[in-house]
Amino acid sequence: MIPFCVLGFLFIFLMHLSGSGQTVQMVSYTLKDRLPSNSIYRTLQDKYGFLWVSTENGLARFDGRKFETYTTAHGLPDNEIIDIFTDSNQIIWAIPFRRSPCFYLENESVFASENTDAELKAIDLGNSHNVSVLSSGGVAFYNHLLDIFLYKQGKTTVIKKITSKKSSLPVKVIEYAPESFLCVAQDSLRYFMHNGIYKQFYFGETFQNILYHSGKIFLQKGNQIKVYGIKKQGELHFLFQKEFPFPIQIFCFTGKRFAVTSANSYTYLLDKDNLEIRENIINNILVRNILEDNDGNIWVSTLENGLIKIQLKRISSYTDIPDLNQHFNTILKNNKIIVGNNKGEIYVYDGLYDIKKSISTNPTT
Repeated sequence: MIPFCVLGFLFIFLMHLSGSGQTVQMVSYTLKDRLPSNSIYRTLQDKYGFLWVSTENGLARFDGRKFETYTTAHGLPDNEIIDIFTDSNQIIWAIPFRRSPCFYLENESVFASENTDAELKAIDLGNSHNVSVLSSGGVAFYNHLLDIFLYKQGKTTVIKKITSKKSSLPVKVIEYAPESFLCVAQDSLRYFMHNGIYKQFYFGETFQNILYHSGKIFLQKGNQIKVYGIKKQGELHFLFQKEFPFPIQIFCFTGKRFAVTSANSYTYLLDKDNLEIRENIINNILVRNILEDNDGNIWVSTLENGLIKIQLKRISSYTDIPDLNQHFNTILKNNKIIVGNNKGEIYVYDGLYDIKKSISTNPTT
């Protein structure tokens, strides 16, 4: 993302977020900032630092200053993109509400889709949109018909009817060893290879959300999260259980930590190791997903309030302009820092990214 800077020895006046114990600045991006929609599904940061935003009206790429929109004109099979992620090769994938998945062709600035790739056309998502990134490369997709599609090295392998119709839909596929997979559903766990299932068992209860990260499976139900580790042969072993003082509505991994949103729309960041609540970041906003970028900023994807950025307080020196190292005065006006020197030069910093310079018509001496 675009680097942040602050003029002189100044600090930005920041909002204090209730309950968080930290001073932060909140910035909201909506249609007026040229986002395609105020309904945001998910965000990701690519290997170059660009922020990608999936919305109901296309994808947006943010360079720190402006949004660039991608639609069906750029190869997307549908403009409503409900998920976006990168695979083990850092290729950007998008999952549309309808039709097959697609991925970004960086050199051409377009998306490869079922219209240009027959292997992608073979992936029938139906009315479900579950996807997992495989550890050895490739992506697993699965649909409401209990079929699994493994896309590796440009080829699609179809595994039909991986579970019985009485089972819950697959939620996560985990490759715990080469060509050996765990298929995790809301009520059960199955082991399979390309030739089919060879072991299965039921949890005895049905979970709402299932996450996988760093060799651990997180199973959430109500106000509880159960955490299991995965051994080399794929066996699960119980690690711990965490109970919260509220029912959990959203449970997601931010890229650095975990986050939960309560049923009354209070959102918290959790410790990555023990799931203890660390801070309350936003309240009374319907949240879909949360991302922490490489600079420590938090991006909140909301149902109807656009994209919200929570930026931690930053204090630094700006030394690229020699004339500001001495003989300058500053004021704060309309949340902007205005710096003037004795040459009649005026610099205006907006507190985010932009520094503008102008020349006074009546410089003082």
